[in-house]
Order: sequence, then structure tokens, then C-alpha cells
Amino acid sequence: MRHLLVFVFVTMFSAFGFAQSQQALGRECIYNLYQKKDYNKVTTYFSDNLKKDLTASKLSQTDLLLQKLGDYKGIIEINKDEKGIYYYYVRFENQPMDVIMKFDDKNKITGLTMSSVHKEFKSAKK
Repeated sequence: MRHLLVFVFVTMFSAFGFAQSQQALGRECIYNLYQKKDYNKVTTYFSDNLKKDLTASKLSQTDLLLQKLGDYKGIIEINKDEKGIYYYYVRFENQPMDVIMKFDDKNKITGLTMSSVHKEFKSAKK
């Protein structure tokens, strides 16, 4: 019985830590993308397939969009949907945006999009 309890606790904390690390990686990615504009660093968070499709050079082409949004001010809230996709509600000087990220089982980003339409969640998590 004691071994079973230990196993359950280890499994729970592993799953919790895994989710937390994905959330933290997303925060770091957003910081490097919008605050530091270190596009080479940002691609280190990507899966191999996403690196092929979204190179540092392509990321740098988002500068025009970022100029329209204004200065990066921070993350307002973070939510995760039932499919495991993270929604980072990001504040910019002129307009907030949802930055949507999907992770694989290796904690690499497999999908990254921005949306001007904010997805509402019942209980927002920070």
C-alpha cells in the first residue's frame, strides 16, 4: 500500500511539473520573441518540424506587425484548453493578443499562432 501511495504522488507531481514546465517555456518564448526579439533563441523552443517552417528569418519578418501592436507589456493571463493547448493573453501598448502554443511530449513547441480575438476561459490561471 505504501508503495502504491508513493507511486501515485510521484506520478501526480511529475504530471504537474510537466505542465508547469510547458507553461514556463511558453513564457520564456514570449519574452524572447516580443521583449528581446531574439529570434534565434525563440527557435530553440521549437520542434524540428516547426523549425523548418518557422525559421528565425521568418520570425524577424513579424517586426512590422509588432510595431503596429506597440511595445510588449507582459502576459495578462495564461490558460490551457482541454486539448492541452496554451493561450497566453499578451498585453502590447496598442492592442492585446492571444499567443497560442501547442507542445509535444518533449516540451517542444509544435504550433505557434497569434490571434486578435481573445478566447475566454471560465477560470483564468496565472
